Amino acid sequence: MLYEQRYNNLMSLDKAIMYGKERRRPYRGAKAIDPACRNHGDDDWAIESRLHKHKKRQLSAEEQLEELELEELEEDTQESDEDDRLYWEWYKQQKEKTKNE
Repeated sequence: MLYEQRYNNLMSLDKAIMYGKERRRPYRGAKAIDPACRNHGDDDWAIESRLHKHKKRQLSAEEQLEELELEELEEDTQESDEDDRLYWEWYKQQKEKTKNE
């Protein structure tokens, strides 16, 4: 009775270890020493490795956005140049008409 009460208070991991049912392997190398080096850790190396793909995509998207903005700016400039040219032609015509009158 005392034996069962004493071992019922143990956590399930302890029971699994006691009865030889624990199959998890212990951490090795740096993972055994520093939990930040384990999977999904917060050390700089792991973060950079994990987020590399997303950072590349973000950079590519920003470059495409800049290119699109430049193209739109060039189009707007060309349109305004065309508008300016048409205005000056109209202005010259008006000036000639006033001279002739």
